[in-house]
Amino acid sequence: MTRDNDEERSGNGFGKWFVACTLIGLGIIGKEHVKAYMNREVEAIMPVAEATQPAQITVRKAPKKVVNEDELYLANILFKEGSYCAPIEKAGIAYAPKNRLKYPKRYGGSTIKDVVLKPKQFSCFDYDKTILSPEDIQTEYDAVVFAECLQVARGVLSGEIPDPTNGATHYYNPKKANPYWAHSREMVKARKIKTEYGFSEHAFSKEKTEG
Repeated sequence: MTRDNDEERSGNGFGKWFVACTLIGLGIIGKEHVKAYMNREVEAIMPVAEATQPAQITVRKAPKKVVNEDELYLANILFKEGSYCAPIEKAGIAYAPKNRLKYPKRYGGSTIKDVVLKPKQFSCFDYDKTILSPEDIQTEYDAVVFAECLQVARGVLSGEIPDPTNGATHYYNPKKANPYWAHSREMVKARKIKTEYGFSEHAFSKEKTEG
């Protein structure tokens, strides 16, 4: 989350669980997407922008080599704050720090590392600034998730994956937090984006002066 920044297995719940297990078996979705699939909701909220779905990610283990530091820091944010999210939502999360690079004086840096490590900005780094690399991943499941995070980070940094948030510099999960800035008159109203599972878990926003 940026700052200044079970369903029961009965009836419809069991049906969703059965479908999710089937989709995993067919390789259509990964285990990391089950929660999002089970909890998807139709919400009365419009997306920030028409979402463009990133290409299907098929990597099965984390790349052995990380291209650059910015990529690694973005992947860590995605792994720590959005590991359960769909690729398009991961892209939205990754674009928040990238979009902040357009306003270095406001957000405290000209690199992803500078922006995300600024105090009280990205909650996953507030109390633990440990940066994971592919070699630190211990389980096969986490390796798949981290590989997806790295691939999305690369796509966002290169521009291959377009911004689904229309320039957002802030995000939060309304089910887990209620940051003060989300209600500020200086902010564009936070919106969720469309994913293949429904609407995103996170809502995205930006300051009105940021265009």
